Amino acid sequence: MAIKRILISLFILFIISFLLVFFLYFLNSSPFKSDLIYEFEVQKGWGVKKIAGELKKRGLIRSDKLLIAIAYFFGSDKNFKEGKYLINGGCSTFDVYREFLKGRPILSINITIPEGYTGRRIALKLNELGIISDVQSFLDLISDVRFISELGLSYDSLEGFLFPDTYKFYKGMDIKEIIRIFVNNFFSKLDSIGIEHKSYSSEELYNKVIVASIVEREYRVKSEAPIMASVFYNRIKSNMALQSCATIEYIITEELRKTHPTRIYFSDLEINSAYNTYINKGYPPGPISNAGIVSLKAAFFPDNTNYLFFVVEDPKIGTHKFSSVYNDHLLAVKSYIRNFITKD
Repeated sequence: MAIKRILISLFILFIISFLLVFFLYFLNSSPFKSDLIYEFEVQKGWGVKKIAGELKKRGLIRSDKLLIAIAYFFGSDKNFKEGKYLINGGCSTFDVYREFLKGRPILSINITIPEGYTGRRIALKLNELGIISDVQSFLDLISDVRFISELGLSYDSLEGFLFPDTYKFYKGMDIKEIIRIFVNNFFSKLDSIGIEHKSYSSEELYNKVIVASIVEREYRVKSEAPIMASVFYNRIKSNMALQSCATIEYIITEELRKTHPTRIYFSDLEINSAYNTYINKGYPPGPISNAGIVSLKAAFFPDNTNYLFFVVEDPKIGTHKFSSVYNDHLLAVKSYIRNFITKD
């Protein structure tokens, strides 16, 4: 009987130990399944209890008490420096503790991505500010179909989905996380202007983004953006080539890697490229820039017009002359040539 009681006691002790280990493992594990990066600021005067409580409140750790216990156990409860830290969403509580113990708060960098920038120009700007060290890795990722599929998209490239805005990034930040932020912001902005992007098919959405990217590089006066979008849609419906100079500029700067042209020559209109909308009908293979709100609104909510043509009317102001009839367009072109002013 004594042996039986000992065995039962050992079994119960084993179960309790197992449950305790499992419980501690659970508390130590990350509340997240993703590797998203979160910013957390330790303010002046915060002790370990305050820090742990705020982390728990933010959902960055499962148990504030476990972090407090770890800090007290290692005698480092007063060694956390104030400042901003980056917390990986997949970190355990102990990993979070070690990050604070390093005492290396990060410095944020504000960066503004201008409307109309291409992915390559964005990568160069990120590299220039020291946020990323490898431009090519950024470019490879925005055309990596497996990574793109992780974002819920089925395109060959993320060009057009890297929303131009002001961001707060950090030196050495994970490139995937940077791209996720760009793309998430893109769809958030669509939602904010009443665009229900999920109601569009993948192809329909992509074509809208393509048109927005072209309008972005064409318009200078905001009120003309939805008119320009209507011209491109009307030309598509009429089986006409889009004939956008912006696509020629894209070929010159992005495919041929030359400086931005001050003007387009007739010889440029014959460049052999899938993006040449003078020799190819329909939409180009993909977006030619990353459009801002004005161009996105224009592409999704174009004006209802019969226009098929437009040409610069006043280069200084950036206004255009829109026409429904080709002969009227020719007259507008002649007028523009007579008053030609080189556009920077």
